[in-house]
Amino acid sequence: MATYDFTDDVVMITGGARGLGRNHALAFADAGADVVLADVQDADPVVSEITSRGASGLWTPCDVTDEAAVEAAVATAVDRFGRIDVLINNAGIARTGRLTELDAETWRSVLEVNLTGTWLCAKHVARQMRETGATSDRREDGKTEEYQSAGRIVNTASFFGHQPVPGLGAYSASKFGVRSTTRTLALELADHGIRVNAVSPIGVRTEAVDEYDDDTRSVLESGTDWAGRYNALEPGERLEADDVTNAVLWLSSDDSRFVTGVTLPVDAGGLA
Repeated sequence: MATYDFTDDVVMITGGARGLGRNHALAFADAGADVVLADVQDADPVVSEITSRGASGLWTPCDVTDEAAVEAAVATAVDRFGRIDVLINNAGIARTGRLTELDAETWRSVLEVNLTGTWLCAKHVARQMRETGATSDRREDGKTEEYQSAGRIVNTASFFGHQPVPGLGAYSASKFGVRSTTRTLALELADHGIRVNAVSPIGVRTEAVDEYDDDTRSVLESGTDWAGRYNALEPGERLEADDVTNAVLWLSSDDSRFVTGVTLPVDAGGLA
């Protein structure tokens, strides 16, 4: 795991109760950040892990598809820590079914969690970042005299948001949308010094994926079958959570201070 210093930063992570979200949370805690977990599932066990590392943690129950719940979660985080410096939009679901056979309820649920949830959380956290963070000082010629990031947002796209596969149409559509939303937010928030990026993982080994039904899991794990022939993954091989967390940490750090509007593939060259 790469080493970063997030001392005094407040990081909000959606879907932080398990899987990639939990892994991100513990890595930020190890780097000195205070961590807020926004999740519909009980995240208190992860909060205990965070505090055992010497950091402060908070679980605020939140359904990312409910705008009032998102507003309340952001307010709770600000009441506790004073601000939010980093938002990691990690909450997501996957459902399988060919588009001509998929029912409307399944389509809507995937889009609501993966795309609408990402937008709602970015919307309300960015508003808070604009109020409490520093902004860029732009000169009349359009150049920036002094740059200071007011906040960082990292969304979670997917390999399947670049490369559709049969049976995963709703998920792919939602992740294509996350990529577009990331670029638009980066443009709209640039004058406020807020950077917005995303990661696009492929086939990550987490307990969350393992708990999907057989059909969904097999499609999610089929990424290497659809990836380019020169990808570095062996058949059946999957990424570890740390592979994605390292990318998230970098995009949240000052090391990437001039990177915004980018979706970073973490796919062993699958899209090459």
